[in-house]
Amino acid sequence: MRTFPGAPAFDHDAVRTFFLDFEDPDWEKALEEFRFTDIELPARLTVDGQVFENIGVRNRGASSTCIWT
Repeated sequence: MRTFPGAPAFDHDAVRTFFLDFEDPDWEKALEEFRFTDIELPARLTVDGQVFENIGVRNRGASSTCIWT
């Protein structure tokens, strides 16, 4: 896996992979259950080897998912 730790967040030459690790093993079901609420599912995000703990993930709109740190 290629990483871009020194590149700006929105660099046009960098295609990043975002890894989400959820505390809930049945995270897909939980996201669906909370779909039309403001409830965020706890998770950990890893990007370019940097780990962001305690983020919240929730469904937003018809099929998109938003992430907050």
